[in-house]
Amino acid sequence: MQFNWISLRGNKLECNDCGCVEEVESAVIRSVEEIKLLFPDRKITTNLVQEWCGVVESKKRISRILGRHFNIVGVHQWAFYV
Repeated sequence: MQFNWISLRGNKLECNDCGCVEEVESAVIRSVEEIKLLFPDRKITTNLVQEWCGVVESKKRISRILGRHFNIVGVHQWAFYV
């Protein structure tokens, strides 16, 4: 899935309207902070972040980013990050 206003190019997201560029990792972390602010009771999972971001399709990539910045609790489909 690719939004017409955002392009994923390697490790960067680029806005096709204004040309603003952001690292994928910082975009994922920003998205996690948005989710935590709007839905404080929801567990942060790879699937939830993928649905929220919309642009970063790779669950493996999201999982690696979350693993670098948060602690994982549980395993497999029951895993979430704190």
